[in-house]
Amino acid sequence: MKEIVGIGDLVEDTGESVRTLQFWCDMGILRPNPVTRRKGRGHFREFPASAPMYGERTWALLASALKKTHIPFADIKDFIDWFRGVHDAQEEPPCGWSKYMNMTPVGRALLGKYEVVVLFIDDHGKIGWASLLQANSLDELKKPEIWPVMINGEMKDIEEWGKVSVEFPVNVIAKQWSIVLNLSAALTPLVEPKQG
Repeated sequence: MKEIVGIGDLVEDTGESVRTLQFWCDMGILRPNPVTRRKGRGHFREFPASAPMYGERTWALLASALKKTHIPFADIKDFIDWFRGVHDAQEEPPCGWSKYMNMTPVGRALLGKYEVVVLFIDDHGKIGWASLLQANSLDELKKPEIWPVMINGEMKDIEEWGKVSVEFPVNVIAKQWSIVLNLSAALTPLVEPKQG
């Protein structure tokens, strides 16, 4: 994969319009390379996208998934900024990339593991997350003896509810609001198929 991408690559990844991605750059949700940060016609923004965390490609995909939950752009920016603080190592960490990525939900999703999180903002505006599901693969989750999924008292197929991010209707742990975000589904374009 490329180490530097243009806005067209992000359009291809996310399915968002060029104007939406430019707006996200203007808001600070996405951060183009400083040299290409200029606004206006005729300027091409470039974005860091080196493996293993894939830089702005990761954040564009997550912002797109959050946008589908219909939360305000300011909250999307807050979540992306928060994720950056937790996950955005610029150089290989002392523990190595593999261990580092296995310690973070975004990293685990980029490694091809199945990762679903609950994101929330509490009454004081503080952002947090809780891991809802972690598995090495979707097939592992399909084993009812390990992961029974009950919604409104009936058994559900994991594929039925795990494909999209939805608003979480329950006030979890006295939080202001929360959403469920399927990181694995959101980051699918960056996960290379595993050789089996």
